[in-house]
Amino acid sequence: ARVDAAAAALDAAFRVVASACEQVARSEKLARLLEHVLALGNRLNGGTPRGGARGFALEALPKLGAVRGAKGESLLHFLADHLRARGEDALVDAADDVPDLAAAASAGAATWRA
Repeated sequence: ARVDAAAAALDAAFRVVASACEQVARSEKLARLLEHVLALGNRLNGGTPRGGARGFALEALPKLGAVRGAKGESLLHFLADHLRARGEDALVDAADDVPDLAAAASAGAATWRA
């Protein structure tokens, strides 16, 4: 019974992670949003060896909310304002395209070790 419960939990976690992966792969909004994040990073790092990057580590994304400019505005707010000014408001809501992402992220290591 314990093995069956663990197998069911593992199966459910796998399904949500697989669903989230499909959603991420299909989301054009998310892809465009990440392109803007890359462009912002390249602009900020222009003239340095880190400028002109072709990609970035996903671990860098939380820095968008943490790094603040001279006016106290985070890079995340700057990016959202920039997208709205360009008429790309829909990209600000890219998370709507990946509803299973939060659940997949919370399927922690304990689930996989069960």
